[in-house]
Amino acid sequence: VLAHAQDSVDRVVAQVERNNTTLQALAQHVKAEKLGARTGILPENPELGFGFLSGRPASLGRRRDFSVTQLLDFPLAYFQKQQLAGERGRQLDQEWQKRRRELLLEARLLALDLVHANALQKELEKRLASAREMAQAVETRFERGEANILELNKAKLHLLNSQEEVEHNDIQRRGLLDDLARLNGGQAVDLADAAFPAACVPEDFSAWFAQAEKGDPQLQWLKSEVRRLELQTKLDRSLGLPKLAIGYMSETTVGERFQGVTLGVSVPLFEKANVMRQDKARVAALRLVEADERMQFYQQMKSLHARAVALQQAVSEYRSGLAALDNAPLLRKALEKGEISLIEYVLEISLLYESNEHLLQEELNLARALAVLRQYGGQGAFADDR
Repeated sequence: VLAHAQDSVDRVVAQVERNNTTLQALAQHVKAEKLGARTGILPENPELGFGFLSGRPASLGRRRDFSVTQLLDFPLAYFQKQQLAGERGRQLDQEWQKRRRELLLEARLLALDLVHANALQKELEKRLASAREMAQAVETRFERGEANILELNKAKLHLLNSQEEVEHNDIQRRGLLDDLARLNGGQAVDLADAAFPAACVPEDFSAWFAQAEKGDPQLQWLKSEVRRLELQTKLDRSLGLPKLAIGYMSETTVGERFQGVTLGVSVPLFEKANVMRQDKARVAALRLVEADERMQFYQQMKSLHARAVALQQAVSEYRSGLAALDNAPLLRKALEKGEISLIEYVLEISLLYESNEHLLQEELNLARALAVLRQYGGQGAFADDR
């Protein structure tokens, strides 16, 4: 049953990944931005010039000029532009991956909430059946004169509350299904499981974190941004070198024609004066941001891992203790034999109901914590070894 629950939740998440319109739009956006990142890599457009001049006095005739000029950066700059475009492409992939993880985590958490609602619905429907049976029994006893009106009203009120709880939880379930359908491109999702997926918290946090760090798109994006700025610094240094202008020019006058190659040099004296200092400052600042982000991520994951370990132990102990203290059958027998009053029965059974709900809530908290850890650590780190 637990393995089936894991398969069902994974199936829902896979459907969302295929059908989510936001991810589809982002994928197209990434394609467009990658193309945009490759603009400006090639040399600038050549410049064409044409002149048609009339001489004075008229005996000088007419002069026709034609020229083609191509401005070229330092050769290394074109290779560095290629590298820069490639790094920007990787950044775009990381940004898409980050958004993808966020959406799929949202879908997984909603699916787990739905599993919890399904489990609670089964529990509440059992309570409702028990409350209905008890109300009928008390009404029969009342008709025989064996129960008073207070007991009958108490039984009916217990039944009414049970019905309201079932209806309220069903509304919650439908809302979760609607939210999942929204993420699934408007298509309805089928998830009727009422048991949480089986999983265990990875015991070795250091080994798990080494894997999680590689899987965090934000950290990878920052590393890529440092590399991008370093490449930009090298490119700005290359662009600060003299540019070469190569061209062809012809001049034609009456009875004369001149033509040949032209060479020119553009010396950047002022344009890049402060660019290099600014680039170095940006790289240094971003390295500090990267270090801080990694420290924050480490502390966040360590806290979440510790919480998941504690939850796993608490759930296991609470489940075992609750199974040993299940007094529902004994309470029902005591009520039928008249050993306890209806009010005492309702008070005692309500305590048991609250305990069962608390267990379901703790199981949900554990499943949600594992879902967050899983998005970084991968599926293999969460195999069930129970």
